[in-house]
Amino acid sequence: MLAQALDGKPVNMSKVNSFAGPEDPKTIFTNGGSENIPVTCRAVKYIKEGNPAWFTNYFNIQFDGSVGLFGKELFSNIYGSLTVGNVIVVRNEAARRGHAELERKASEWLRAYWTTLALAADQSPVKLSQAYQYDESSGKEAFTSQSSNAGGYGVVLPGNRSYVNTYPGGVGFQSIMFSMALAHPGRSLERTLDVSPGAYGGLCVAMKSLGYAFTQDGKVNLTSKNPPPESFGLTASQRDMLKGYVVSNGKNNASGLLNILSPYRLACELTIVRTTQGITSWFGNETDKVGLCSRSKGGTFTAGTLLFGDHTATYISRATRENQPEAATTWVENKQVCEESENLPKKCIDIAPGARVNTISWPRGGQIKSR
Repeated sequence: MLAQALDGKPVNMSKVNSFAGPEDPKTIFTNGGSENIPVTCRAVKYIKEGNPAWFTNYFNIQFDGSVGLFGKELFSNIYGSLTVGNVIVVRNEAARRGHAELERKASEWLRAYWTTLALAADQSPVKLSQAYQYDESSGKEAFTSQSSNAGGYGVVLPGNRSYVNTYPGGVGFQSIMFSMALAHPGRSLERTLDVSPGAYGGLCVAMKSLGYAFTQDGKVNLTSKNPPPESFGLTASQRDMLKGYVVSNGKNNASGLLNILSPYRLACELTIVRTTQGITSWFGNETDKVGLCSRSKGGTFTAGTLLFGDHTATYISRATRENQPEAATTWVENKQVCEESENLPKKCIDIAPGARVNTISWPRGGQIKSR
């Protein structure tokens, strides 16, 4: 529906309104349901009706710390790119309509999002994502893997609501969007966007909003355009700063990235360890046993490690995909991130080897720090 609205086609507004959620955006973060469907429908309403109030409030409640920046679906391999695509659309529509306050707030949200991804990004793409998880259909432990033909930056982040029995970890299409935002020269996606709007919808509407041309079979050449950084909520200097951090493997510009993120709080505790050989990120810290920050549908990939040498990202999950996955605990033990749940035994992955470059600690409800 959002793609239809962007194309100026008729939209079933009755259906849009039925899934748009309450007028108070805070409700979508507190009622335990989808945090992305109402945002999509509200983006349609904004394009069709032009009222910026809902989205202005949507960003305000994430900035004030009451629900946490990005909510509890943060970094979901399915829903993350949907929400980001919607925000790109809203930001650019606000610029077109002259809604300066909404444009500024959407840009601020996007800037914080790209900065967070930069903290867990490598300059080369992930070639293989794999995961230790539990196959709910067979009732057995599983190890799954999936190769990728996408080009650009590689990102490793844990993710809530990630359908852990179906996908082998990873951040989905979030790294593609990140590569577009930072104009990675090797950005590419060889898939058609004509299928599965539930998965590709965020990419599709973002590309339409940015003016990309689609081929007859639904593909897009990501290097055919160079949208200005402002279209992604960045200035040219901010884009260069994020690129400099990633390319230097965290040695340059770290203080600048932390300054961008210092005003915000997360709903989930996040740690990112960057070494000379890779990156490990997880929901938790290095000293305590930490419970899941979300038990919503789909389950959580709790931790992931990206190794630079073979461009492989490995994830763990101790949850089923049903609503209210069992409680799980994450902790660090013997240079590994480990997790166990009430019904599933402990499983661990190695923290990236090599000398540490930096460690990012972002406590739940606290200020981001680096050491």
